[in-house]
Amino acid sequence: MARRGEESAALSRSVAERREAYFTALRAADLNLRRKRYARQGKAAKLAEIEQTWTKSERVRLEMDAGIAVATFGSPRARELMAAWNRASNDEDEQQMRTAYLAFVDLARQELGRLPQDP
Repeated sequence: MARRGEESAALSRSVAERREAYFTALRAADLNLRRKRYARQGKAAKLAEIEQTWTKSERVRLEMDAGIAVATFGSPRARELMAAWNRASNDEDEQQMRTAYLAFVDLARQELGRLPQDP
């Protein structure tokens, strides 16, 4: 019985780590997509507000944390999507970045579950 409790606790920790990894990755992706959109739309004030709140060093740290967390706790599909995001980001391809982001949102919902009333 004690072993079952330990296994349950380990599973709960793993789910929590995966959840945090996915949210960190989604936070970083959302931030970068907002910056791209504001730059494309010429919304200099909005872009300046984000860059004041999230300095370059903070954004880099967030992206590094996301990459490490997904590499450590993410599923194989999450690691694939993170690689797709990185390629699109390196190429500055906003559409591919958005595609990877939306696929990652769907994956997080599948893996982490939805509430019964969710569509």
